[in-house]
Amino acid sequence: LQGPARGQGLEGCLEALAAGRALEREASYAYHRKVDTKELFQLFQEGEAKAERILLQAARYVGMGLASLVKAFDPGAVVVGGGLALNAPQAYWEALEETYRHYLAGWEVPPLRRALLGGEAGLLGAALTAYLEVEHGSR
Repeated sequence: LQGPARGQGLEGCLEALAAGRALEREASYAYHRKVDTKELFQLFQEGEAKAERILLQAARYVGMGLASLVKAFDPGAVVVGGGLALNAPQAYWEALEETYRHYLAGWEVPPLRRALLGGEAGLLGAALTAYLEVEHGSR
């Protein structure tokens, strides 16, 4: 993927292309004013073409990224979480899954699931990992 520099100046990072702040940056540029993800979702629901292009392109980037990870790690399932993904309209998920399946053509495609713990899943996972490390030590 090619895209804007992010963090340490690395180009093409998925975060710089498809995370909430990336969508806000793209939408603000497209609309010539500040647009947050909530408003972007609203514009999308209203059928606004720019919002549709921005949101569905981000979904396709995520689908490509997840397919690449599946090819590298061969997981039994892929769980998608985070505030953006969990609050996105259904069309986002449809574009993400279509792209995911397209890039995994010829592969056994692990199921794609939404995180049940919502936007705090990463925080809860980190807390559990720290707890288990203290409780049981390194393995």
